[in-house]
Amino acid sequence: MKDEEKKETKGIFIPENILRHKKLFVGAKLLYGDIAFICERDGCCTKRNIYFAKLYGTNVGTISRWVSLLSKYKFIKYRIRHKFIRIIFLSNADAETINKVIDKTIRGAIDKSKGAIDKSKDIHKEYREHSFDAHNNINFEEEDFDFTDEDINKWLDDINIK
Repeated sequence: MKDEEKKETKGIFIPENILRHKKLFVGAKLLYGDIAFICERDGCCTKRNIYFAKLYGTNVGTISRWVSLLSKYKFIKYRIRHKFIRIIFLSNADAETINKVIDKTIRGAIDKSKGAIDKSKDIHKEYREHSFDAHNNINFEEEDFDFTDEDINKWLDDINIK
């Protein structure tokens, strides 16, 4: 086996107080482990409910309930920014860390959006220019239409129009 293949995989860790909690569903406990892993790695978790729903083979509503339970029992904190960005933190995250991560995450999301908008504008501009060129570069010459009245009458007869 090559050295790259021998890399140790890091699993998720679920603290005993969460593992033994009587009012949390098993799925919520696993979800905490995944959120904690992502928070340890990235400082926060911005994964959407649909990501976790696909991961666990459940629906978005179930994930939403699990997140709410974890928040209710104060295992996680989350903030919602700009309606669509949810940022999850572990309960031990301090306010300063949360604010720094939120600023960084929001800036990153805005930069991504601007990049996507700029790319979309470029594609649209290129399409408009191409369409304009294609339309204007069609030059009809007299010799392209050298049909006689006889040709036209024959075509009309073929399709039974007179």
